[in-house]
Amino acid sequence: MLAIRLATPADAGVVAELSSITFKETYWGTDTDENILQHIDAYFNEEQICTEIEDANANWYFIAYLNEQPVGYIRLRHDILLKPDYLQSKEALEVARLYVLKAFHGQKIGWQLLQQAEKFAEQLQCEVIWLCVWKENQKALLFYQQGGFELAGEYLFQLGTSTYIDWAMTKKL
Repeated sequence: MLAIRLATPADAGVVAELSSITFKETYWGTDTDENILQHIDAYFNEEQICTEIEDANANWYFIAYLNEQPVGYIRLRHDILLKPDYLQSKEALEVARLYVLKAFHGQKIGWQLLQQAEKFAEQLQCEVIWLCVWKENQKALLFYQQGGFELAGEYLFQLGTSTYIDWAMTKKL
């Protein structure tokens, strides 16, 4: 049975481990090992994740557990400084990360995490939910388009020494 719950600082290690594994599963081989490992070390370490979780006014992590095993997570961010210009006038929540362990793809866990994000955004009285996805990640693009997200612009993503162009996508609530 799938259960989704809001992470606490005590869950930082679980989120850090999920982050490291799923980022490697998704992007290993698309850039240098050094860039990928540097990104993981900088952003997916337990201390960084704990700091983000403790910022309960702007960051939230929800962890998906299947039969009590952590299998995925979503990070939501409510930061007006990070919003693209075209969303500055709107109350918007960002899906900053959404990852599910590869062994559990196809089991609708990502959909349920995304639905959790939409419910949470509505609780915050947001008008829009938005995210960025790498242009080359066709599987993710299709997933979000099927979930009602529309292309809204481009966004630059820095991975070590490499710069990638992501699609910014939005969904009105």
